[in-house]
Amino acid sequence: MQNLYKYDIKLKKVDIMVNFYETKQAAKILHLSPEVLTRKCRNGEITYKRSGRKYLFTEEDINKFISAGGK
Repeated sequence: MQNLYKYDIKLKKVDIMVNFYETKQAAKILHLSPEVLTRKCRNGEITYKRSGRKYLFTEEDINKFISAGGK
């Protein structure tokens, strides 16, 4: 099992813990290179969150991309 990174996110004054995949992990799941996945982020083809310079993906982001016929 891949290591997931946990980040504290505050949404509407409610603290929740969300598991995120970093770019390399998400790219491996999607069978893409990290560079291609980053390009798809910039082009708006996949939803993501940012933490500093890192692109972060939830399982929901990944599943939406796959459902939409991603690649």
